[in-house]
Amino acid sequence: LQPVVRGTTLDKLAAQASDALAAQLRRANDLFAAAQKTADDAKRPVADRVAAAALLTRDAAFRATLTTLLTSWLTPQTPAEARRAGVTLLARLGGDNVPGLLLRDWDAHTPDTRQAIIEELLRRANWTQALLDRMAKGEVVPQQLDATTHARLLNHKLPKIRTTAEKLLKATGTESRQAVLEAFRSALTLKGDARHGATVFASICA
Repeated sequence: LQPVVRGTTLDKLAAQASDALAAQLRRANDLFAAAQKTADDAKRPVADRVAAAALLTRDAAFRATLTTLLTSWLTPQTPAEARRAGVTLLARLGGDNVPGLLLRDWDAHTPDTRQAIIEELLRRANWTQALLDRMAKGEVVPQQLDATTHARLLNHKLPKIRTTAEKLLKATGTESRQAVLEAFRSALTLKGDARHGATVFASICA
């Protein structure tokens, strides 16, 4: 056998293999073909489809079709289990196009899907930078990220990411606080009404 290159498909491996190994690889091909049918079948249980898709990530021959399928699982209409799997398995496939696929319909994603996406994007520096690029364009709003994510960005090991995150997050935070202060500044000039306050307290807090 020649040395196996990562990403080599089963068909290519079978062509290089001995007769016995080639037979085993052909059986494996049948297994992957069955997995593809299961993953594509919307009538199958979600757990079965997720397991089948996970298997398909192991063969580069299915990368293109699997990418399309997993991206379709990110919609709000998809069961939560499939949405989470779609995010995780797309990230497992890797590739420079993954951040774009995960962030493409950001505003339509549910909060749990967004959080799963953020978790994956923070695992790789170039994907984290892709997230910051979207934030700089206003396509991802900093307020959509929780405090833990803010902290992870502001304390990232790479200076470039830390600096960019600081500009995006702290500027936004300052503007937001200032806007709140301005919105309620007029309240400082209002005259108090103790009797009305007592009535409100009695109806709400008592």
